[in-house]
Amino acid sequence: MSIESSWELRCQSRPRSLCVYNAAATSEETNPFEVAAGADTPTAQAVVFGSEKGSLHYRTYSSSQSGSTKTPLGSGRGSSNNNNLPRAYLPVDLPEGSLPGAVVAVVPALDAPSHRPVFLILIDDNKGNASSAAQPGMYAATLVTLQHGSFSKLSTPTPLPRISSATYHTSCGFVVCTGRRIQCIRQEVFLDLPKSSRRKTTNHKVDFSKVALPPPGSRGGQDALTVIHNGRVAVIAVGNAVLAIPDGATSVSSDIIKIASFSQSSQVHPVLCLDIQDKSMDPDWASLFLANGREACVVDVQLDSSNSSISCSPPRNGMISVASPILAAATSWPWLTLLTSDGLVSIRSPSCLAIPLKTVEVGTRPNDFFVMRTYQEELHKIPTIVSMSYSGDAKTLQCQPDTKQDLADRLMRHSIDAFGNDGFPRQQLADAVHASFTATSYIGPEPTDHACKLLRQYLEAILGLTDFEGGAKPGWPTEWSVNKPATNTTPKTSAFLTSAFEEASTTATQSHATPLAESAPVVTAETPEALLCGTSLLCLVATLLGPQPKASLANRAAKKCAAQMGVVVNIDLKSAARVNELVAGHLLKQFTQKPNMNLTGSSSQNKLSSNTHMEFVEAATWLLRSCGMHERAIGTLFQHMQRQQSPDRAYPEGGFWPQIKYESYTATHLGELWGTSDDVACQLVLESPATKRLLEKNPVLGLNVFTVLHPQNANQWKQLNAADDPLANSKNPAKVIQLLKSINPTTSYEQHYHDDDDSLPMNSGRALAIAFLESAIGINTGRPTEEDEFHSLAPDLSAEARIADFHDELCYLLLEGVLSERGDDYPPKKDSTPLGRIYQQRLRRLLRWPLAKVSSERLMSNLPKTFLQEHALVLGRMGRHQDALRILYVECKSMDLALEYCDLRYEQQVARKEAERARLAARGILDDQRDDASKREGCVYLPLVRVALESDPDKKRGVTAAIQVLALRRGAIDRAAALRLLPKNVPVSAVARPFLIPALVESESQARRLRVVSSLLRARHIALKQQLTDAQLKAQAHLHVVPQLKSMNFGDPLHSTKPLKIKPSISASATFPEVVVIQHFFPRHVVIQAKITNSSGIIDGRALGNVAFVVAESSEEGVQPMQQIPIKVLPYGATGSCWFVLVASPSRMDGSAILTCELRYTVLGVDATTGAPLSFGHGSSGRTFVEELQDLEILPSYFS
Repeated sequence: MSIESSWELRCQSRPRSLCVYNAAATSEETNPFEVAAGADTPTAQAVVFGSEKGSLHYRTYSSSQSGSTKTPLGSGRGSSNNNNLPRAYLPVDLPEGSLPGAVVAVVPALDAPSHRPVFLILIDDNKGNASSAAQPGMYAATLVTLQHGSFSKLSTPTPLPRISSATYHTSCGFVVCTGRRIQCIRQEVFLDLPKSSRRKTTNHKVDFSKVALPPPGSRGGQDALTVIHNGRVAVIAVGNAVLAIPDGATSVSSDIIKIASFSQSSQVHPVLCLDIQDKSMDPDWASLFLANGREACVVDVQLDSSNSSISCSPPRNGMISVASPILAAATSWPWLTLLTSDGLVSIRSPSCLAIPLKTVEVGTRPNDFFVMRTYQEELHKIPTIVSMSYSGDAKTLQCQPDTKQDLADRLMRHSIDAFGNDGFPRQQLADAVHASFTATSYIGPEPTDHACKLLRQYLEAILGLTDFEGGAKPGWPTEWSVNKPATNTTPKTSAFLTSAFEEASTTATQSHATPLAESAPVVTAETPEALLCGTSLLCLVATLLGPQPKASLANRAAKKCAAQMGVVVNIDLKSAARVNELVAGHLLKQFTQKPNMNLTGSSSQNKLSSNTHMEFVEAATWLLRSCGMHERAIGTLFQHMQRQQSPDRAYPEGGFWPQIKYESYTATHLGELWGTSDDVACQLVLESPATKRLLEKNPVLGLNVFTVLHPQNANQWKQLNAADDPLANSKNPAKVIQLLKSINPTTSYEQHYHDDDDSLPMNSGRALAIAFLESAIGINTGRPTEEDEFHSLAPDLSAEARIADFHDELCYLLLEGVLSERGDDYPPKKDSTPLGRIYQQRLRRLLRWPLAKVSSERLMSNLPKTFLQEHALVLGRMGRHQDALRILYVECKSMDLALEYCDLRYEQQVARKEAERARLAARGILDDQRDDASKREGCVYLPLVRVALESDPDKKRGVTAAIQVLALRRGAIDRAAALRLLPKNVPVSAVARPFLIPALVESESQARRLRVVSSLLRARHIALKQQLTDAQLKAQAHLHVVPQLKSMNFGDPLHSTKPLKIKPSISASATFPEVVVIQHFFPRHVVIQAKITNSSGIIDGRALGNVAFVVAESSEEGVQPMQQIPIKVLPYGATGSCWFVLVASPSRMDGSAILTCELRYTVLGVDATTGAPLSFGHGSSGRTFVEELQDLEILPSYFS
């Protein structure tokens, strides 16, 4: 906070009350001469203050006036342009004695016209007595307006009652307390409102008058009464209590609640009730600042709109006490400012009211400055506070953002107060936050519980850890939270004020919702030194809070700090890291101490203490993680888990984590480190003993550490960049595989295997390595097998070779698993293990997978001869499909395996065809030649037919098998080629029933379906073409909508002729349509519109195509043809316009111009079934006609 300027009042009277608002805008003045005179006058702030001797004074101060001392506008001295000021800026005085006593309050009507403000004046005439039934109010009241350079009293229908306190709200007017009753003086009483506005204003009348306040009635003062929740709740001070009264409440209503109570109700010092206008709260909550004497608090009040009931939260952080009595307060969101009797103004945050952020001295005499009011400069949009004294001084103050030095020094001083000189890492903290020498050498008082609580409140506020019931957010602007970097030359209109004050109103205007200001914590990851140190100090102070240490607070703070810092691997903040390390060591030391047993030996207290200490251990691990000490954090947690299993453990009744929680925590920590892809972090995970322990104890959870970044579904695989492929970095996957193969899991539960269970149990290092590789290549997670648009690009050969090595590794691991479980026998013996069958199924699945990059030649040489199916699959990968089918059909003696092999190839072929068709369709290319390409690729079932006929020792059985293949796959096989492969001596009867007859029936049925589909598509095509034709005719119907004419920018025609029906010059053909011509004349052009109606009955409903009106010849050189616009298609019975443009030079015309005209058109063919045009005028065959029309005459006078 800083004092911006001092205002000279230029008044001999001693001030007693004050109000501030923006001065009248010159555009709203009723005098036009004043409007003209003040057109260039800058905006100004208006001040109305009352004096001790019953006078009123009006002053204005320019916001653009420089200097530390400002004089009133129009005061006569120091102003060179007083004659140019509008009347609204000139001083106005109501002489002393005009009012019957001291003016104790001036309450402005906020929605009154700026050129005619209205004020409610409260006057202390020494006649008030709150206990008197006749006149319960303390002060006399009158309504005053300021207009035409003078104060004048406003008359009201009924005299105003005596009033103790008053405020104003736009929804209900003046809200006043007449001792024990609250009333509303509505706008229609003192404002000249239109009838429509008056009805709108009185649509819902707020009524507090049914409530009789308890004796002695309302406290007096300028700020003893306020209204919140859009005027629906009144808050008033009665004695030593503050009551909240909802609209429509009665004296017996249970909705009237006491929201605060002070220890005394002395009338010596004023009571303050201010709406903080906390923009970060939920819409149904409001925040209040309450003060009396040395006591103050912030209370949140909720209004339930459904039943008009109210509730309140306890005071935020309790009731506070300050050193001197509070005389005044002002809100400057997100700050509060307090004026105390010693002349000090302190800036505070509602979230930690007990701690002054900054303090400014405005006066040296006690009890001199007595009031503070807030206004917002229109020039810079900065909230400014005015404080006035009884001696006639006025000073303006502005709240400034915290600097890093402010934060560091404040943190240092409060830490010394809470912990003492040696109770915390003092030097390390000073080095980390760069505290000043003054703050570091500060010698505070003896540590107390109160100092610890203050430090906790402050740290919770700056770290964003407060949890207020109304949802209020802590924080205030800082120099490093603005858009621009903080410098010494940064003007006071910097962005921090915009983000704190204007953004809420802007957002509310755009969304028409309740404004919610952005209220981020003061300390975030943008200032890591302060974040780390502040969190460490909060954890440390949590151990000192009574009656029991707040372990949950420490844990929550440390966890949030770690989340904001992210995964820290290399940290340069050595001092801050040292603070974290020392505090973490202190927390761990707290845990190692055995809890004190009480006299009764209660075990519940012992258990609660062990739980508390375990939370401190977790907080210590989060602190260590925040500063990059991951290995120590993991080791610390493991040591304390080991202590749980030791016979002499300190906590026999629990308090430790379950094993599964410890394993989940460790797996998450290791996974976050691995997910950074940082070499140091990855090496730490690979070498950490915790990784091996986790893989041995819980293999599935341990494996997730390394697979956490692998794509888990097809969409994630499609979005994956080639550089982010899990196997692209060959170094880390190879190390992971080496680590996994060295693990020997010791699971504590039995695995139950079933014949239908294909999940691989994690009971060996081999199984872990297989699971990792399967996740990395995507065979388990739906990696798309179709080619994408980047497949045609040149591959990275080195990366492909590295990935192929991992595929080979997976293949050999699976083969090793099969051999280790079932030996080298084929087929498997009855006593083969289920695990061996699982390995074998996964090996075959890999060999069938289209994306597998296994080295087929090398694998073929290493496969045992008895692995027949595997041999067949490898031969298929090498393109030797017939040899593969020979193994399956002849050696394995299984037609089902052979058909399964062919079905897999067929599915892959269809998938490739569909992907290629979709890719061509996306590029707008027709794929008419795709069937030929499929034929060139070959039928996948023909090799099986050949193998059955050629390789089966029993020829008859071979023929039967071949016919079986034709019958089972007749819809997919090349039928003609398959029939040609059969021996010539095979009778037709052997093929007819299983193959020929079903194939013939299916072919005929498919032909019928295709004909129906073709007809439907043809009809759809014709309908779309018809719609296109109608749209084209409509687009050429008028002169100003034809695109070709619009591009010529003719403008409006000089005139247009009447429609003229034109006939042929000689005998016309029977197909001649009806022609009507309209001529449009422009200064240098002639546009002829020919309306053609296809109405000839001889053409039997056919359409006309390429209908054009043509000027073949002109008799004048001054009128020559330029462009023709034909009709593409003109259906029968339709009318369309074709156009012809001529260039005209009227000055070169010797006389009239005779135009020789023709009509050209083609009679289109039609569909025999639907009667629709077959070609719609595009390259169609049909008879073309050229008809000579009667001549047109153009005179030079037509262009004038």
